Amino acid sequence: MLRILIDSSADFMLEEAKKLNIEIIRLPVYFGEEIYYQEDDPEFKNFFKKADIASIHPKTSRANPNDYLQVFKDVKNKNDEMLVMTISSGISGSYESAYMAYKEINYDKIKIIDSQSVCLGLRQLTMLAIKLRDEGLDLNQIYNQILEASKKVRVWAILDTMNYVKKGGRISKYKCLIVNLLKIKPCGHVVDGKIEVATKGIGLRNAVGNAINYSLKEKLDFSKPIMFGYTVKFEHGQMAKKVFDEKIKTKYIDGGIHPNGAVIGTHLGPNAITFSYFVK
Repeated sequence: MLRILIDSSADFMLEEAKKLNIEIIRLPVYFGEEIYYQEDDPEFKNFFKKADIASIHPKTSRANPNDYLQVFKDVKNKNDEMLVMTISSGISGSYESAYMAYKEINYDKIKIIDSQSVCLGLRQLTMLAIKLRDEGLDLNQIYNQILEASKKVRVWAILDTMNYVKKGGRISKYKCLIVNLLKIKPCGHVVDGKIEVATKGIGLRNAVGNAINYSLKEKLDFSKPIMFGYTVKFEHGQMAKKVFDEKIKTKYIDGGIHPNGAVIGTHLGPNAITFSYFVK
């Protein structure tokens, strides 16, 4: 049997993963010594309530190699095959953990891909892998196609507040205050597996428009899905899609609007927006 393994950063809820017949390595988020797993939180809403009142800002952690090893042992014992996709190695050490487990198990029917992406970008690759699996492609064929697709998937994030960035120690309290007061909304995207700020806007809608304009510097592949995401407020995802539709005015495959969880939410904060697409 061909199995697909991802991690929490792709933001699939447990029930959704079960329906799609995929497996998830759960990435822990720490509130001090307390461990939170986003898959236990329907639509990930409780995380932001908890984070807003917590005395300690949550911290994310890489997957434990042993978590991968236990899954890989099961794959080997059942003589199954497995495609593994991880959050970008430029953001997390989870790919390294998966590779360590792979070297220990020494089983050639497991293929591991560093997605070079996160959240909606990894969701895009996962949905493509599911499609290829269901079409009957074998492990090597799927691996090669996903590896190629990982070079062409793009993901953006637009922050509504800099408070979580400040709490994470990445900007000063003074800079955070100024940015928030001026209603500046930074727009970042993943480049070579790492998150970089590319543009900004005054107000969330303006920032989304600027991010979309920036994305159009590349040729979008409208034969593949375009996805939108949000933290806390679904209507923000709807707004982003509306702005995109107004600017693009081209038919495309609607990949849906999805909640973003704690792994990326620890850095984005509440009321953020994400979107993802492929380029030609």
